Amino acid sequence: MKKYWTILLVLAITLTLSAKTEYIGQNAYHNDEGQINIAADAVLVIRDLKSPYTPFYLFLGADKDTKADIDRDSITLVHNGQEHKMPSLAELRSNYNRDNRDLGSYERMGKQALITSKLRGYEFQHTVDFFPGRTDSMIGTQEGSISGNIGFYTRVYFKNPGFEEGDIITIKVQDKNDPSISGSLEMVLSDRWGEKEK
Repeated sequence: MKKYWTILLVLAITLTLSAKTEYIGQNAYHNDEGQINIAADAVLVIRDLKSPYTPFYLFLGADKDTKADIDRDSITLVHNGQEHKMPSLAELRSNYNRDNRDLGSYERMGKQALITSKLRGYEFQHTVDFFPGRTDSMIGTQEGSISGNIGFYTRVYFKNPGFEEGDIITIKVQDKNDPSISGSLEMVLSDRWGEKEK
């Protein structure tokens, strides 16, 4: 019975999200309201809400006739009204040794097709990442560009600000030179799909 009420509560919270934020299933969300279109996956965060660093997977695209350059400071997590920036790659690797495990776990899920179905027409660069795996062929970058049909796919980590089950968070992305070129989406951190049991 408790699980039933929890599911109803989470569904009610989901309905309060930004009108343009769409839940696309399996703990992934999409919003194309801004000039920067965003799809984000929070599945690994939800699996371990107490992890010291929390990995999200971001897929970014731009509206027609829009070009944006995204650097580390262009991406912000908002939790309980507080804004948080990403750590440096050096900080993450010094304080967190599970990034390769995160990468392997996500790749085994095979969820990219679900998420990119909301960003059809974009070609995503899979050779650069803000947080490349320690043993794979990706190259670390300080910046990604989106324009036309070229999108940017990357992992982003934030130091855990104290996530709790059911929290609503916002991820904001803006052009590094022109903050008016931006996009955002909201997500509910909830284990409604049994991710912790997998």
